[in-house]
Amino acid sequence: IRLVTLDEARSATGINALLIPESNAPAYDRIAAALSGVSLLSVGTDPICVAAGACIMGVQTGDRTEITVNRARSESAGIRFTAAFRLVIKEL
Repeated sequence: IRLVTLDEARSATGINALLIPESNAPAYDRIAAALSGVSLLSVGTDPICVAAGACIMGVQTGDRTEITVNRARSESAGIRFTAAFRLVIKEL
């Protein structure tokens, strides 16, 4: 795990996934724009991150685990999920 800039994330060289912390909430729109069309899985714990398109996948835990995927963002990034996985997630 290492910190990267948005420019480094856009190049996606040597990066398999990007964790977007909730502390970046004020920049979700900027992050979504910067990562648009980049084939990189961005993940966060904030449902707003997924709705804003900064995170392709959101994972919330509590009494149960909920996984939300922004379908438009995953498609624009060329990221596909198996049919079995899609049965257990919520898609926006």
